Amino acid sequence: MKKYVLSLLFLLGMHFQAFSQTEYPKIEKDPEGRTVVVMTLEQAQELDNATDLLALLEVANAKIADLDTLFIRVVADRDSIIREQGLQIELLKNQVVIKESEIQSLLAELRAKDETIKNLDKQIANLSEQNAEKDKVIRTLKVKSFLKSSIGGVIILALTAVVLL
Repeated sequence: MKKYVLSLLFLLGMHFQAFSQTEYPKIEKDPEGRTVVVMTLEQAQELDNATDLLALLEVANAKIADLDTLFIRVVADRDSIIREQGLQIELLKNQVVIKESEIQSLLAELRAKDETIKNLDKQIANLSEQNAEKDKVIRTLKVKSFLKSSIGGVIILALTAVVLL
């Protein structure tokens, strides 16, 4: 910071030296032997304004340091949130894989049950056909049995009539 002030004084001195008619600011020794800087009133006011500006810049620098700390904290929080969301995304992806596997398993089970239902429908149709054929055979046998017993009865009646006559 001292280098900054000295550089500022040097630049101001060069500025004033270039534009002033006399050689101000200048370094002299006072009667007591101390080294002093001699300058005009305008130069002293400009130097005072510059030091006020320096104080303001130091305050601004402190605020910037606070903002830097805040920014670092915000970035760290953001990175933490990103990591957490990454873990959540991985968990959700794993759940999707598991659910897809379960869906495939259930679809295979559904296909197997559909195949079983088709086979049972075929068996029912075959049994219905067999029952229809058996019903025809039974009807035919009943008709034949009725005809045979009717013919037998007629023959017995005829024989009984012949015998009685």
